[in-house]
Amino acid sequence: MKRRFFAALMAMPPQYRLFVDLGAADGYYGIGAVLSERFDRSWCFEIEARGREVIAREAVKNGVADKIVIRGEATPAFHAELSDAERREAVLLVDIEGGEFGLLGTAVFEAFRHSMILIELHPWLVPDGEAKVERLKALAAATHDITALTMAARDLSGFPELHHWNDTDRWLICSEGRPQRMTWLQLTPRLQ
Repeated sequence: MKRRFFAALMAMPPQYRLFVDLGAADGYYGIGAVLSERFDRSWCFEIEARGREVIAREAVKNGVADKIVIRGEATPAFHAELSDAERREAVLLVDIEGGEFGLLGTAVFEAFRHSMILIELHPWLVPDGEAKVERLKALAAATHDITALTMAARDLSGFPELHHWNDTDRWLICSEGRPQRMTWLQLTPRLQ
């Protein structure tokens, strides 16, 4: 899944130069987006103080601190922190462990109507999760075209260092320990 997600992220049209990461954790994507030079700037929203500290430290360590904005919890009005011009050039990543259903609504989709959006879905973490996925998709469809990304086939035969491992150990290294097959929504703006 990470490979498909990363490929989708790197294939974003070049006019998108701002990376906005909701649920930034330790800054892996937020810092990596800028460090790779694919994005000029990154906004990292992370609810945990420890995560924000790690992002700040790693941004300094990697020489990109001046390109990273670190914020706390993304509230329903988080989009107001960015200008319309910034949102027009943004790729928004949402990975907030079930919080996507309460946070993302008409106002957010309208504010990011020109933006590319990637949402990791966590329907098993909330009551009526599948119904909430359908509601989220219906709201997003007003401004964006929707593509679902899921886990793809994995082939470990190209890794000679794993040839002598037993099947169980080889396949365990592919696992992210997810309770279910993951799905991401890739939202492409209808207005260009």
